[in-house]
Amino acid sequence: MLVQDGLLVGVIIQKRNAVSLSLWEWKNHKIPYIIKESDFSASALSLIKDAIATFNRKVACISWTPRKNEPDFVRIRSGAGCVSSIGRDGGMQDLYLGSNCYYKGVVLHEMNHATGFYHEQSRPDRDKYVQVNWDNIQSDKRLDFKKETQYIDTLGAPYDYGSIMHYGKDTFSANGKPTLIPLFDPKGTMGQRTDLSLVDIWKINKLYKCTGIQPPIPKWMVGLSTLSIPGTTTTEQSLMSTTSAVSSTSSTAATTSNTNCLENLTGKLKKEYTGSREITNTR
Repeated sequence: MLVQDGLLVGVIIQKRNAVSLSLWEWKNHKIPYIIKESDFSASALSLIKDAIATFNRKVACISWTPRKNEPDFVRIRSGAGCVSSIGRDGGMQDLYLGSNCYYKGVVLHEMNHATGFYHEQSRPDRDKYVQVNWDNIQSDKRLDFKKETQYIDTLGAPYDYGSIMHYGKDTFSANGKPTLIPLFDPKGTMGQRTDLSLVDIWKINKLYKCTGIQPPIPKWMVGLSTLSIPGTTTTEQSLMSTTSAVSSTSSTAATTSNTNCLENLTGKLKKEYTGSREITNTR
């Protein structure tokens, strides 16, 4: 496990076979799990359970639920580093949390891998948003910076520098120099291991068929012209066209009703989704 740019960096267990995305998804909107409690101290166990509760409170369409007799499930256990598969493997799959992984945001990061998500900078369109400095990357980590053009579906979401799935500027640096540079603010920050971003939450709900909510607008997009980004998607153009009335100092975005997802939300979160939502600050 490495600490780079203030971010704990996990490892993905790669799929051995080329399978369709639908086969990676969890069934019945549930991710069954067990925790090997003997692996963890009381404080670490409490933190893991808090991360699971946070995920379930914020995400509408899928939840982590204690396993009953489901054949496919995640076993959370101690291990070397922070390690997870992408999506559902079939049978029991391990999510490893080493002693340096005991941070709520790191647990959420690995949980989101198991839910079905790669790193944000692995998107096939990432070259529009970040510059990869290959010469600065540790030689044995360059594979972690490659684009995934075969398996990743961006789900129509805007690129999110503030995603819990994004690497930091100096992640896996071989020489202390940046491995990633954000193209829209070279001095800006990227990545965080605090909480799921609004775009993270939207993408999880979209993957698991909660539809109707427009993607949130990341902070970095506010005030930009659609001409600022060559090759912007229709979704991004639509989002950016709504930012003219949004203040860059106090930014909120109106949220449309999502009938499918709201049925699964608690009263507290229902109020949050039907009101206005603060745009994620990624600076």
